[in-house]
Amino acid sequence: MKKYLLIILACLLVGCEKAPKNGYLDGMWQLTCIEEFAADGTGASTFHYRKDRFWNFQLSLMQLGGRLYFSHFKRDGGSLTIERLARQSKNETATDNDDWLTEKDTTDIAAIREYGFFSLPPTTFAVEQIDDDAMVLRSGEARLTFRKY
Repeated sequence: MKKYLLIILACLLVGCEKAPKNGYLDGMWQLTCIEEFAADGTGASTFHYRKDRFWNFQLSLMQLGGRLYFSHFKRDGGSLTIERLARQSKNETATDNDDWLTEKDTTDIAAIREYGFFSLPPTTFAVEQIDDDAMVLRSGEARLTFRKY
């Protein structure tokens, strides 16, 4: 009898978690380097090394900086598309439309640049590498290097 109770209890505890659906992408990633490509087409790059910027992925939600900014994303084969970014609401009465970033949010646009976004989403990144230790994403403006945290 005890054996059956333990089996049922184990099934209940395990069954409550959401299974990861994004493979290696799920979890917390530390942005370690932004290689910004030269706009003049010379092929020169500028490197920005970071240690305090994080991207988090779970189910269909992506968060930047813990809970500072968030977005839904799509992963399609070798690409990752960030749809649009919203900031965490500071106003309890804010509506959904109040928090989506727009061109007027110049402070936020400067802040998301430190996470590798050089314009407002939608942004599509080519996934150059992803495994259980590292991820490399490439947009038209930069290559972003991450380590699994």
